[in-house]
Amino acid sequence: MGHYEHKTKEELLEIVCKLEKKVEGLSSELDSLKKGRFRERYSTRILDALPDMLTVFDHNANIVELASSPTTNHVEGTTSDSIINSNVKDIVPEEAYESVRHNMDKVIHTGKSSTAEHSLMLDGVLHHYENRIFPLDDQYLLCMCRDVSQETEMAKINETQRSEIVRLNSLMNDILNNIPVYLFVIPEMIFVIFIGIKLLPSIPESLSRGLSVVRMQIYSRTRKMPNISGKTI
Repeated sequence: MGHYEHKTKEELLEIVCKLEKKVEGLSSELDSLKKGRFRERYSTRILDALPDMLTVFDHNANIVELASSPTTNHVEGTTSDSIINSNVKDIVPEEAYESVRHNMDKVIHTGKSSTAEHSLMLDGVLHHYENRIFPLDDQYLLCMCRDVSQETEMAKINETQRSEIVRLNSLMNDILNNIPVYLFVIPEMIFVIFIGIKLLPSIPESLSRGLSVVRMQIYSRTRKMPNISGKTI
């Protein structure tokens, strides 16, 4: 403390301010160190918690690491150990490999992440996967494979439904071009019903139930009634 005995009040205040800033800087560094230790301590748990398969491979498609949990491995005929040091070309069908290889080349060329899709059989069921590849450095790539089978099947169903709607709309437009007249005769009256479609044998019964009457006119039997062509009946 003898070093500060001959300091003026202003000088002491300046020293205190510098010490406070230094303490703030040390506190910030301490927080960073704590976060770094947390990341190191939980990095494996974080990766194991992910449902997607994460693999690291080089630019020749050689797998150097399975970064995710062993349970995420969905390549039949391989284990979490045997898949390491394997080449993607040797463990998946050609079509799936071509998708991954093309996506890899795109990432290597652009230096940016890219997404593609491929399909694999797993336990006798065809699964659809999204492969998203990220550059790690000039030597390695990270590939994240996510099972998108449910989304793919739903998209197919939606497309089928859209196609069916278009087909039915086209059918309805075709039938609406025919406007027949149906006559119902009862004593002293004739009902003339104009229906906006023609009931052809090819129309499903479920569709014909939805047909609605467009116009109905009632004529006395003693009154002349025009037909569709403009002539009288």
